[in-house]
Amino acid sequence: MSVIRGSEYKEFELMGNHMLGLATMSRGAKEVAVWRGKTDPGASTPPHYHDHEEVIVILSGSGKVKVEGAEVAVSSRDVVIVPPLTHHELSADKQSEGLDVIAVLPAGTKTYLPNGEELELPWAS
Repeated sequence: MSVIRGSEYKEFELMGNHMLGLATMSRGAKEVAVWRGKTDPGASTPPHYHDHEEVIVILSGSGKVKVEGAEVAVSSRDVVIVPPLTHHELSADKQSEGLDVIAVLPAGTKTYLPNGEELELPWAS
């Protein structure tokens, strides 16, 4: 069993997205990774995809998720399930408090830009 104290997390910022690796392989997770992301009002994640399924839980705020070009409004308590190899991005409404989300993926999941370039995400290790 591992207990990870809140004081141990380092926040990473990427284009208005503030990310924490809550449960990652380097923290002892063997099968599942859990990330927390806070997206500033009007900010978006870069378009990307993963080699495994991603489940995104919207804790608070409102915005849009774009999956393979289709855009859907999301808000608190919504859950988005993104299949593997599916291009997607998440954006917070400009007139909102931003978005606070939890992302759950298999441990070791790789993230790629649309051109196939792998993204090295420091909070994911």
